[in-house]
Amino acid sequence: MTQVQFDNVTLYNGDALSVLANLPDGSVDAVLTDPPYSSGGASLSAKQADPSCKYQSSGVKRHYPPMMGDAKDQRSWIMWSSIWLGECWRIAAEGSPLMVFTDWRQLPALTDAVQGAGWRWLGIIPWDKRSARPQIGRFRQQCEYVVFASKGRLASASTACLPGLYSYPVIAAQ
Repeated sequence: MTQVQFDNVTLYNGDALSVLANLPDGSVDAVLTDPPYSSGGASLSAKQADPSCKYQSSGVKRHYPPMMGDAKDQRSWIMWSSIWLGECWRIAAEGSPLMVFTDWRQLPALTDAVQGAGWRWLGIIPWDKRSARPQIGRFRQQCEYVVFASKGRLASASTACLPGLYSYPVIAAQ
């Protein structure tokens, strides 16, 4: 596990359950996470492929690090997500927001796991990535989603009204 401090924000990088187990109850003000989706591939063998191969659909080759949890079937993914989301609920202060990134294939499963872990589901925020692989005769899948929830009644941190969607292009790492 690594930990980086920026002003009054601490970022943790490591296995979720190991990191969460070391944090005290009610000690975080917000949870923002982008877990492995376990949704890439139409077959079990495709889902279990190395991410450096699984997420390549063009001649552009990018390096993707291994992602623990990215080879689960949907039932085990829901169960696993309910466990770590329950730990997130434990460490969150009352009124804390939860924001979890997902794709369309895991959206229903994630909303079930969020609610099963005790969070109050508040909605979905689309992220228009402005790019996607074209699919003849089908809609582009250029959006990902953020499932938005809170621990109890959401504590207002601002008087501003936030947008209902975000449109921001994916920027490839160099």
